[in-house]
Amino acid sequence: MVELRSLDLSNSQEVKSLVERVSSHYQGAVPMTERAVMSGSTRYFWAYLGKDCVGVSGYIPRTQTLAETVKTVVWPEHRGKGLGEALSQAIEDQVRKDGF
Repeated sequence: MVELRSLDLSNSQEVKSLVERVSSHYQGAVPMTERAVMSGSTRYFWAYLGKDCVGVSGYIPRTQTLAETVKTVVWPEHRGKGLGEALSQAIEDQVRKDGF
């Protein structure tokens, strides 16, 4: 089971690490930047399987009842194990838990 741990926006090194990891494994239409992450408009989570960080995901609140999941990435060394599906389910559960 994948456990989500909220990104600590007050920790600049953690934010930098997130941006570097995602940018090296995911090429979106809009590049991820530290400034964008620090804005807090997207809520990011590290994904853990036991002690191992296996990826990242996040969501953007759109309305009081709607959130869009974004940047769901499983690190390459953990791919092929069904973790993408588990991570997608975990972020959907988190969105519901947060009231969307």
